[in-house]
Amino acid sequence: MTAGIVSRSASRRGRPRPARGGAGQGDRLVELHEQIVAGTSALVSSQGWEEMLQIVARMPQYSLRNVLLIARQAPEASRVAGFRVWQGLGRQVRKGEKGIAILAPCIYRPLVSEQDAAGPSEDAAAGGQSPRRQIRGFRAVYVFDISQTEGEPLPEVGPVLLDGQAPAGLWDGLVAQITAHGYTVERGECGGANGYTDPATKIVRIRADVSDAQAVKTLAHELLTALTAGDSSVPGR
Repeated sequence: MTAGIVSRSASRRGRPRPARGGAGQGDRLVELHEQIVAGTSALVSSQGWEEMLQIVARMPQYSLRNVLLIARQAPEASRVAGFRVWQGLGRQVRKGEKGIAILAPCIYRPLVSEQDAAGPSEDAAAGGQSPRRQIRGFRAVYVFDISQTEGEPLPEVGPVLLDGQAPAGLWDGLVAQITAHGYTVERGECGGANGYTDPATKIVRIRADVSDAQAVKTLAHELLTALTAGDSSVPGR
């Protein structure tokens, strides 16, 4: 991967709010944000979009922003996890390997004084439960690709696609909702994913070679993506 997602760009608007952690952490967050902006800018090309789809298909557990960060730093990564997770799987990160920086939310419970000032929460009013936790910024954490580790081999695990027919009328109903938001639904090649939504062209595409049941499942996912496309879009499940 030489072009597409790994091309460079720069912008300083809309950065994620740094968590408390000193100037070094703040500088690192600024750098990661600029990498996200660069990766996002590359998605306007067909090559960049296809590369992103291939990477997301390999690691669907990560958010779009973290997939873009992984792609910028380690475009050939295939299976990524934290240091302790690899240890739990019987593998060790090799000494001297450089981690791949991604963003993790900093989650807090409101202080008593903050909760009093805001009034009782819905949770507290409903049943005296603890107030909901809040995201108050992001911090840089580090993950490693399987190629940076050694140890016990991992089993090959792949997604299981649905088989069979979908409930009558469900496909048409979902298509109607998507087209009502200005999108066109297509069947065809999806770059390794089961489907995807492209907000730029207003196209939702579903793989042509999956069962009716799987196609409807993916289309339902893409309907949600279309509704939130102002935030992000990700390949379908």
